Amino acid sequence: MAELLEQALALVDDRRAGEEVEVVVGRSRQVEVVGFHGAVESLTQAEEVTIGVRVLVAGRIGFATVDALDPAAARDALWRARENAELVEADPDAVFAVPDDVAPVVLELVDETLSAVSLDRKIATCLDLERACRAADPRICDVQSATYGELDGEVAIASSTGVATQVRSTRAWLFLQALAADGRGVLSTGFASSGARGFEGLDADRVAHEAASRALRGIDATKPVGREVQVRFEPRCAQTLLGLWAGALSGLALARRRSMFVDRLGERVAPSWFSLVDDPTDGRSLGATPVDGEGLATRPHRLIEGGVAAEALYDAYAARLAGRQSNAAALRAVGGLPAPGARAVRVEAPRRPVAELDAAGDVLVVRSLSGVHSGTSLISGDFSVGIEGELVGPNGAQPVREATISGNLQRMLLDLAGVGDDEVELPSGTRAASLLVGSMTLAGR
Repeated sequence: MAELLEQALALVDDRRAGEEVEVVVGRSRQVEVVGFHGAVESLTQAEEVTIGVRVLVAGRIGFATVDALDPAAARDALWRARENAELVEADPDAVFAVPDDVAPVVLELVDETLSAVSLDRKIATCLDLERACRAADPRICDVQSATYGELDGEVAIASSTGVATQVRSTRAWLFLQALAADGRGVLSTGFASSGARGFEGLDADRVAHEAASRALRGIDATKPVGREVQVRFEPRCAQTLLGLWAGALSGLALARRRSMFVDRLGERVAPSWFSLVDDPTDGRSLGATPVDGEGLATRPHRLIEGGVAAEALYDAYAARLAGRQSNAAALRAVGGLPAPGARAVRVEAPRRPVAELDAAGDVLVVRSLSGVHSGTSLISGDFSVGIEGELVGPNGAQPVREATISGNLQRMLLDLAGVGDDEVELPSGTRAASLLVGSMTLAGR
């Protein structure tokens, strides 16, 4: 039995009569290289361990953490969790996950070659990334951020309800943000990223070219005239919409009546050709995992099926509130508490060439979003954010900046007019393609 799981089970075995105990043990190795002006600005190599303990007794849940694998420190966390349980109010719906009859899928989540790649090569890749972006065009005046990162993490979960599992995964990523100038003092930024299970899966050439191209597109941008337009969200912006729609189908938000989809399961919320799926069992996604944050076997969640709101995301607590069973959608950090959420979102829909979507009329192509957190409400669906992109029409494309678009997430979902053929797997775990929304309000800021 793996070391982390052994420690978790040993702590569970220390439970007292009348209490339930859940233990999460995590260990990770991280590397991050940040390049700036041809040199290493920062280099981080770290190994972290964390134990999180929850105790449930008489409807009260206490929680405590410790950053050590020492058995004495772990027992101290158990004692503190017990003490914390005495300080909170009892909740009749407090519950820990109980294993069901779903078996975990077998997934290949580890690239063993990641640690074999030398640190020197990883540093060189980061610095070459910055250099290639600067060399792409004389108008690239700076690279604000060039980053290489990697994570090799292992998590064990055990509980007195019968959960006992351990999972390891690796991932690596590149991120680049470029700055372009036209000689008149007009600046424009562009970013790009790449993610993979291992170092060799990263596409540094694409990242350098894409960040430069995005920055250069905005040089001649102008403040647009306000009007109603069709909007095509590029894949990296479309992933934001997919995340918001999936987030509003959190079972906890629904139970607390803090979602635009309250009382709408079973109703049509999108065109009949559109389905939204969260599938953590899809090994192609960097969000894939065989078990959720409470140790239950993951499974696909068909959130919107043929345009109908079909399923919500439940952890054990949200499921209890809704009178349902958990569908293994718990997310959690090792040192945090579980909550339902999506891991690996994708769209199932007919695909159309992006050029065809842009030929639909007066189309605003959105390449970046800002102010999403402050400008969005998952309760009402109100959506008002800053954007950069370009207006595409009969006379070509005109870059725009200092603009906002507004609408309502529910209406936007119903007004979907097409999905592009440019699907990409993003480091977030989302597989996104361009989304064309039929009508939104464009305004200059």
